[in-house]
Amino acid sequence: MSTYPLTIILLSTLIAATVFVGIRQGSKGYGRPNRIGLPPRRSDQFVGLAYTNQLTFVILLFGLWYFDRPQLVDFGLGRGDIPFVFAFLLGFASYVVLIGLYKYIVRFLGMERRELANSYVVLRCIWPRSERRRRKLLAVLLANPFTEELIYRGFLVFYLGHLFDSILLFSIVGLVVCLTIHLYQGVKMLHFHALFCIASILMLLSPLGLVGCFGFHLAGDIIPFAGMRQALDAWRAQRRLEHHNAA
Repeated sequence: MSTYPLTIILLSTLIAATVFVGIRQGSKGYGRPNRIGLPPRRSDQFVGLAYTNQLTFVILLFGLWYFDRPQLVDFGLGRGDIPFVFAFLLGFASYVVLIGLYKYIVRFLGMERRELANSYVVLRCIWPRSERRRRKLLAVLLANPFTEELIYRGFLVFYLGHLFDSILLFSIVGLVVCLTIHLYQGVKMLHFHALFCIASILMLLSPLGLVGCFGFHLAGDIIPFAGMRQALDAWRAQRRLEHHNAA
């Protein structure tokens, strides 16, 4: 693992760009709610931004590989004896377990309906109406777990953490960057993204490595959309409760 200056340049560019975009998107919020209490859809903007992010990730990874020539193990790939397929599936299953425990906790705290309602607001804002744009978003959701984990976990945490001999420091940096780039979803969802990021970093440092993170992130991108109907029902129930309390 070298100390080529491009590593520092990529680190600075990555953090500066993601923080800027995250704060800019977060400052916009969801916009003013419409007459039924929902913010306007931003799916067209989101799909375009998501494609731009994917292109940026690919350019960064290609530049790092071309100039610095890292090995796969430098990103946390192939560190253990667990076959890639099993590591991926275990990572995917780990998200299912995590989300199950999370739902149990919020249900125990009496916050399940509120959490599902918040989830619906986020999903609605990024889920396109047209079938064509939904296919484009699906393509992003299938690619994003690999590119994002390579950049934010493989490169930012594992690669730079070992390069500068400070996994803890770059884990904190990775957590801050992760929360910043998800500001567009509103502050109400940041606690879950913090939990997701911490779990992903722990998985990265486990025998599952980065391949486990791939499966974990893929599940995290797809499963919420599968429960969108349940989230919609919870949002409607929450709205009825608010109207009843206001009456």
